[in-house]
Order: sequence, then C-alpha cells, then structure tokens
Amino acid sequence: MELKYAFDPNSEFQKKLDSMAESIQDLRIPLELISNEWYRGNRSIFALKGKGRYQDLTSKYKKQKKEKWGSVYPILFASGRLALSITQKKSPDSIGRIENKKTLVLGTSVPYGIYHQSAKPRKKMPYRPFLFVGVEQIAPNDIKQNRLKNWMKILDSYFQQVMDKKNGKL
Repeated sequence: MELKYAFDPNSEFQKKLDSMAESIQDLRIPLELISNEWYRGNRSIFALKGKGRYQDLTSKYKKQKKEKWGSVYPILFASGRLALSITQKKSPDSIGRIENKKTLVLGTSVPYGIYHQSAKPRKKMPYRPFLFVGVEQIAPNDIKQNRLKNWMKILDSYFQQVMDKKNGKL
C-alpha cells in the first residue's frame, strides 16, 4: 500500500515549486536538501517521551504495549522499524528517491504504517499519523511550524544561486 500526499495547487509551497519549475528545469539539488530536512524533522516525531499531541492510549492498550515491548512511550515506537524507515535514508524500508528533475518521493514501505496514518475506524492499532507535511493539528509544533518554511527557504536559496549564476554574480 502506498500513501500519497499532494500539495494544494493554491498553496504557497506549490506556487513556489511551479514558479521555480518554469525557470529552472532541474530541481534535484533542492529536492535532495528537502529530503535531508524531512528525515531530520521526522527524528523529532519519534523522540516524543510522552503522548505528545496524540490522544493517549487506552489503559488496555498501554498494558499490552508495556508487556510486549517493555515501555509505553514513545507512542509510535515498538520494534523501531517504522521509525527507522522515515528517519534514516539507508533503512531498507525507507522510500526516498528523486524520480525525475522535479519529483521527490518520500515515505515508508512498512506495511502497518498505512494503518497508523489512516483515520479509518479500527479495533486494535490506534490512529497515530506520523507523516506530516503541512499544518496537521496533531503534528509536533516544530514540525508544524517549520517544515514548509524550511523547504521554502531551501527553494528560495537555490533559486537565488541559480539566478546569480545566470546573471554572472557568482
């Protein structure tokens, strides 16, 4: 299963990408930098020592998790497979590739990740989204407030460097 995220075509970030794509045909360098920032930002999600902004686990689930894994928190951490897949590029379950000069694909191939991410009703595994891009309400504050701003800065900086080079300023 694969989860896909597309930016709102009217969002500031999408407009920036579209604008740059018109002037610069190869965005692989800023896409690689965005990828690096994405992995770095994801590490803070898995560093939560308590429930964070998530709804707390039920006492039954807490007990089961404590018995099976030895601890209740961090909420999204049991075996570590999911965490590694979105915090470490070299993880075998990590999806991180630049498909072409203008497309970046990031994610995880861990099969149970889609269930954490989905808000569909469930009986066992709690709703615990872990892939954050925009201003999702449950995202940790540093991710929510800074992720798209950081990506915009990367794009702006790259655009400025390319334009300076074209204009002989470098």
